Amino acid sequence: LVLREKALESLKESEALFKAVFTEAPLGICLIDAGTGRYLRVNPMLARIVGRAPAELAGTDWRAITHPDDVQAQSEYMNKLSLAGSKVFSVEKRYLRPDGTIVWAKMTATPLPSFDSSHPRYLGMVEDISAAKTAEQEKAQLEEQLRQSQKMETAGSLAGSIAHDFNNIISAILAYSDFMINGMGKDDPKRKDAEEIKNAGLRAAALTRQLLAFSRKQVLRPETLDLNQVISGMKPMLRRLIGENIELAIITSPAPALLKADPGCLEQVLLNLCVNARDAMPKGGKLTMESSLVRLDTEYIQRHGTLAPGDYVMFSVSDTGVGMTPETKARLFEPFFTTKPRDKGTGLGLSTVHGIVRQSGGTIVVYSEQERGTVFKIYFPRAAGGPVGQDRPREDARYPAAQGTVLVVDDDSQIRTLSRRALAMDGLSVFEASSAEEALAILHRRQGKIDLLLTDMVLPKMTGMELAGELTRRFPALKVIYMSGYTDHAVLANGMLPAGMSFIQKPFTLDLLVQKVREALGENIQGNAARGRRH
Repeated sequence: LVLREKALESLKESEALFKAVFTEAPLGICLIDAGTGRYLRVNPMLARIVGRAPAELAGTDWRAITHPDDVQAQSEYMNKLSLAGSKVFSVEKRYLRPDGTIVWAKMTATPLPSFDSSHPRYLGMVEDISAAKTAEQEKAQLEEQLRQSQKMETAGSLAGSIAHDFNNIISAILAYSDFMINGMGKDDPKRKDAEEIKNAGLRAAALTRQLLAFSRKQVLRPETLDLNQVISGMKPMLRRLIGENIELAIITSPAPALLKADPGCLEQVLLNLCVNARDAMPKGGKLTMESSLVRLDTEYIQRHGTLAPGDYVMFSVSDTGVGMTPETKARLFEPFFTTKPRDKGTGLGLSTVHGIVRQSGGTIVVYSEQERGTVFKIYFPRAAGGPVGQDRPREDARYPAAQGTVLVVDDDSQIRTLSRRALAMDGLSVFEASSAEEALAILHRRQGKIDLLLTDMVLPKMTGMELAGELTRRFPALKVIYMSGYTDHAVLANGMLPAGMSFIQKPFTLDLLVQKVREALGENIQGNAARGRRH
């Protein structure tokens, strides 16, 4: 009797210990009927993991709460336990909660010894690994983002270098074709040839601008803009562009959608996205443009950039077109990649969009499903204040001839020669220098004032901005026009021009150069006249 009582007491202790372990274990524990797949018993932790009450799980088939894509793999493992004599298996799987959310778990199972071989059972241990899976996915996204960024950066550096070298060459082509055209009569049979040379140069200039935009090396003139006004201003042109078989819907935010961007570049982004949407709907469809104000409370990581928490202006372009395959989407912003015929696109439209948006501090998010359509969402940091871009000077404005002395500084001899020739023909006195040091030496020998400095931004040793700073201390009324084919980030932060800086983008035509110089010298004359009246 004593032995029996001790045995019963030991059994009670074992049962209490088992119950405590089963109930309080930090892992999910379950007993599964090997024949039916139904849960015979589950502990509270497993119930919490799968989002159901223990009573609800009792008698439930494990397949009913398992993600459909994971059922076959677990079934095969469990069959091996019974048929092949395996002792244990471990598998990562997904459980489906009642609200549809997915829980990642690691399940380890082993067959239990059975007194009755007709009712074999499995013991399962379940660990919630959702947090680890989320971290793993975020890590994979960041690694993919880094690979994509490095690939784009490499291609961008190459494209930017090529564009920079070609800009000076194209400037010479445009300038000398202008010299030829200006020296010919209207009926000269060679005039048409010269005009075709100029047109080819203009097409090449447009291509280099796209390369610079993609490589994020173009010079930007950021202004505070209301995206709603920009969209409304482009509406008539967009309606003509997309054609009559596509419905255009525009939805703007009730409040001003203020952002800081280069007006011309922002319009180019909108235009390129709309052209891309149009081409995705050859049989017609619906194109929707929308602006809204959004606030992100948590960081959002995706392939083409990371959105930090904060206030944003969101602009989206969606279409009901053919959509994209995952392979196409993966290469979406690569330069020269296109799914269009060779004569229908250069493959630079979306890479240009990507470059402009990133250089402007924005981020692109893309959603696409085949035969359902595509949505591009662009997020710009929200700006304070009010829009200031309504009074921009027109690019085609004409100015009267002016007088004065101009110093041209550029390390490219062709740019110096054509600039000096064009400005001298316009009645100006022109000196030239190949570097900042040579320019300072010329002024030291001349001992005379200059009215305008026309300088490249990137010069050997001393930059154009440093030279301008030195000269304006000597000549406070000096006007300065900067030239550049691309931005050197050592000169301009992110390629952003400070407000009020006069700039001419290479490659340029002679007419644009002359008008820009006339405009600057005309401001000087007006300023001197105003000071004379005050005296």
